[in-house]
Amino acid sequence: MESPAFQAGDTISLLRDCTWNETLTPPSSGTNPATGGALIKIDSYGNGQPPHLTGYLPIAAKWWTQIPNMNIWSAPPYSTTSGLANVVQCGIRGFYCLTQPPSQLEYVRFGTTWGTAQGSQTALSQDRDFWYDATNYILYVYSAEGNPAGNMAYSYTVGAIVLSGETVLNLNGVSWLEIQHLQIDWFDGYGVQVQGASDHIWLANMARTVKWKTARCHWDSMCSHRTPVDIHLYNTDAKYELCGLPLSTDAPVADAHLRSRTAALWEPHLRDHGQHAGDGEL
Repeated sequence: MESPAFQAGDTISLLRDCTWNETLTPPSSGTNPATGGALIKIDSYGNGQPPHLTGYLPIAAKWWTQIPNMNIWSAPPYSTTSGLANVVQCGIRGFYCLTQPPSQLEYVRFGTTWGTAQGSQTALSQDRDFWYDATNYILYVYSAEGNPAGNMAYSYTVGAIVLSGETVLNLNGVSWLEIQHLQIDWFDGYGVQVQGASDHIWLANMARTVKWKTARCHWDSMCSHRTPVDIHLYNTDAKYELCGLPLSTDAPVADAHLRSRTAALWEPHLRDHGQHAGDGEL
């Protein structure tokens, strides 16, 4: 979202069947509808699958370049210089897939097998070894059978988790937002994170579809680092956590005072909520 701010009542619509490999951070708040204000809404439009926010970036054969006389191949998933032909691009318009520089790439998937991270290019010595040069934004992998994306041992697929250590949907200091009809997956931190003074948030008709290798908390989690009073989850396939403490209906809370303050945060799955169009569907 390149706009510095949105106004109360604005709707930001994301096209279905499109993918974003980056963090979505709404920059501003709506206002209370009960006092004449209006929510800011993020939703989908068009036909097809829901807008896809994912940390997984497949890297096709044409983006790989062999290091001369070595079984090492490189691909730059990002660059600060626009218009470079060798940087991984998405869609038909030749835009870089990533608009945010990945500070780290901790996980690379070769077919269905996770690779082994190494500390330098010279340490790459066997299939599925990889090293990420975070200074120049270049991913290096070892592939003895030629181009990594043409390697049968890798099922002809190499993909990097470009949101490693990041949050996919980051709500930081914003309130009075309604967000729905999104698919969120492939993250090792939080799918949705509520931070700062964020409150009065509606999250509806959202799903995750891919199980993640490892995660700091639940791989399908929504996390809040404070105690908001008005967070609503409807038709949303996730677990909820408060500072790492699960608050879902099947996870008891040890502190009775904490329970009394947070019980209103959890809405059961598949609950009917009339103000959201298209409930029960993504």
